[in-house]
Amino acid sequence: MKKIATIILLLTTSIITSQEVRLVNFEVSSCEEERHIEKEILSRKQVNDTLVIKIAILRNCCDKVSQSISFKKDADGQNILNLEYEHYSSNPCMCLCYKEYEYTIEGLVDTDYLVYINDEEVEQ
Repeated sequence: MKKIATIILLLTTSIITSQEVRLVNFEVSSCEEERHIEKEILSRKQVNDTLVIKIAILRNCCDKVSQSISFKKDADGQNILNLEYEHYSSNPCMCLCYKEYEYTIEGLVDTDYLVYINDEEVEQ
């Protein structure tokens, strides 16, 4: 009986702590002059379960981008919000520019999480 109670408790805890987060909007700024920024969080505003977070990156001027997000726990149980993007281009340019990516994410009930960009922790 104790084993069954323990299993139910574990399942209930994992269901309660899991969050169904989804990317509802993604915006890319126009290409601006090159700045010495690799990856940086510019702003972060959370209202209820919606987060709007803006990051800055340095990329090839002609890149196109595909984006996604993931929300998971690391080995220590810390919540991780990973902002993911992948660049692709059939004709890369010979220039770099500064771009801002703005992610609008819904479903973030728990506000205790670290933000990663492409699986790398960034300063909060």
